[in-house]
Amino acid sequence: MVGQFCPLERKSIEKIALAIQDGNVRAMQRFVSDTTWETEKMIAKYHSLVNDDLGHPDGALIFDESGFIKKGHDSVGVDRQYSGAAVKV
Repeated sequence: MVGQFCPLERKSIEKIALAIQDGNVRAMQRFVSDTTWETEKMIAKYHSLVNDDLGHPDGALIFDESGFIKKGHDSVGVDRQYSGAAVKV
């Protein structure tokens, strides 16, 4: 989790591993690719964390991915589109 919260602009396994103390690129790659994830437990934990932070009987959570400002021309979704954060196309 340290890598996910670090100030890197673009986060890949290699960049995160090189940015954190004692980071090991190969070990992180194996962890992500070879670990057997218990999906139901992961979802339950995620729901619990979201509920702790945002849960309210009358609450609603709305995602607006149009607010994510894209960079470059090679990334997925970089084509011209409306950006709520930038308030422009």
